Amino acid sequence: MLPMNPNIPSVPEAEAKLAAHADPDDAAANMDQFMLQLAKEIANHPDGYPAEIWAMRIGDLGLVAIPGEPFAEIGLQIKQRSPFAQTMVVSCANGLSAYMPTDDGYTEGAYEPSFTPSGPGSERVLVDTGLALLNQLAQSSTRAAPKATEISPGTPRGTERHALGESGGMP
Repeated sequence: MLPMNPNIPSVPEAEAKLAAHADPDDAAANMDQFMLQLAKEIANHPDGYPAEIWAMRIGDLGLVAIPGEPFAEIGLQIKQRSPFAQTMVVSCANGLSAYMPTDDGYTEGAYEPSFTPSGPGSERVLVDTGLALLNQLAQSSTRAAPKATEISPGTPRGTERHALGESGGMP
């Protein structure tokens, strides 16, 4: 689970702000409509935002797929600390369409941290989980299949994944 963004208004707050618009079709009202949708999404996940990360090994190449659009620093941390000679970080994967700011991004402000369900602490979860999966793959033989609990039906051998929403933490 990814920590939730504490800066998103509650559903009643977002509804009140949207209702205050004289023209429901103006740009500001459209932005507040989006914020209402985001507030409802967060309300549906009070314990954190479910997300999935997977990793795959192809010889000396490690691949990590993380949800949303991460800030570049998140991918760079994974690449720099990866046990593989080469590592690729795939973004916009696994069904979550949202920005993934670094913790510094939340404190610095800007556009992206204002429009995402994930909150401070998500950077650590994404990096640590991605690295844990890469380390598991690096320690296993390329011919050995991962444990059945770490692989989804139809997933090729050498692929491991971890759904953050299933166990609430790292593997």
